[in-house]
Amino acid sequence: MELRTLFRHRSVLWSEVTGVEKRCRTRRSGTWSDVRVRRVQGRALTVPGAFTARWHDTKFEAKLATIRQYGARPNDS
Repeated sequence: MELRTLFRHRSVLWSEVTGVEKRCRTRRSGTWSDVRVRRVQGRALTVPGAFTARWHDTKFEAKLATIRQYGARPNDS
């Protein structure tokens, strides 16, 4: 998995990923959701581009499902 932002590029092997989770955060300005990748060691990483400030956003849910499906595929080793 490659995670790219304007200033940073990170690669994470799928074998190091223990889970993909949706995180909802609420502040005074509102509620938003993003996608985090949990790793075997180290901190969880936020997936760039998978973010929404809407409730029941179908595009966001589709992105989350795609990431989870890709991670669940068996490795071709």
